[in-house]
Amino acid sequence: MSSDVLIFRNSFRFSVSGDTQSFADEGIYGWILFLIEKGIVARFIDPNDGVYELDWQEVVWKYWFEFRAARKDPKRSKQVEFNHRTASNSLRAALLNSYKDRGAKEYPEKKVLDKKNKTIKRSFRMPSTVIERLSNCTGPDVS
Repeated sequence: MSSDVLIFRNSFRFSVSGDTQSFADEGIYGWILFLIEKGIVARFIDPNDGVYELDWQEVVWKYWFEFRAARKDPKRSKQVEFNHRTASNSLRAALLNSYKDRGAKEYPEKKVLDKKNKTIKRSFRMPSTVIERLSNCTGPDVS
């Protein structure tokens, strides 16, 4: 990806830069938008309402080792032992706690579990500030 690329996704247009650090600078939702654009572990379910789905097992790992490492001292982050439960709780808190008053929420009814009762997919709604920023961007509507 080049240093400044315009991304068109449904009726949204947002400018992104190509490295993890720049998305970490935008906060957790900048990083989530980056993952949605990559389309491997995250996707919009209803882009007009800001509802997205995460492949939870993979995203938790990426959150711990990519997003947190970009935000903090990378050497220190690698010294901390990975604990899935801690990482999962930390990611969920980052997505919801500071943003609940702005409309961020989880859809527990859309949670998908595997045969071992592990969460494999979770769905969330972005905060209204992120939805407004995406929908206020101008540009051609490309599906």
